[in-house]
Amino acid sequence: MNNLIIYDFDDTLFPSFSYVMHMIDFNDVEAFNEIDNIMFELLKYSLSIAEVIIISDGDIGWLLEILNHLPKSFKLINDQIEIVSTVNYYSNLFRKNVNEYKLNYILENINIGDYDNIINIGDGKNELFASISINEMFEDKIKHIELIYESSYDEWKYQMLKMKEFIEIMLNTNETFLTFN
Repeated sequence: MNNLIIYDFDDTLFPSFSYVMHMIDFNDVEAFNEIDNIMFELLKYSLSIAEVIIISDGDIGWLLEILNHLPKSFKLINDQIEIVSTVNYYSNLFRKNVNEYKLNYILENINIGDYDNIINIGDGKNELFASISINEMFEDKIKHIELIYESSYDEWKYQMLKMKEFIEIMLNTNETFLTFN
């Protein structure tokens, strides 16, 4: 099987809401080690069963700032995973509708027909919009895992630890939509 997993970054791979709300900070070495280990293990697993891409609406400077505090994950991403900031990618093209950036990036840069399974994972409306729109065009070609929007650190951790199970369900059943809500 030729699989692709598309991850969002903020509040999917990284608990951004908890960081922004000061529930965790860069000085919390224990929390950042835990985040790094969880992210690393999930990405390593994902790479064992699929091609992986991270498509974020966050600015690339923000992504790199965060990843600099997650050394294992950063090395893995740097070595094996494409990471894209749609905000930076499309800002040069003067496109106005940020809500369509992920959809546009997927349609313009990923050959959807090359994959047996595509799983789009994220917490926001942009990921859901992309999945729904692609399925309207390509007859349920993309599967979607929706995470809790603005999750707490504990909710984020629970979702990340359950993600392997959710991915396995998507790959081994006819499910096209799973949610943590």
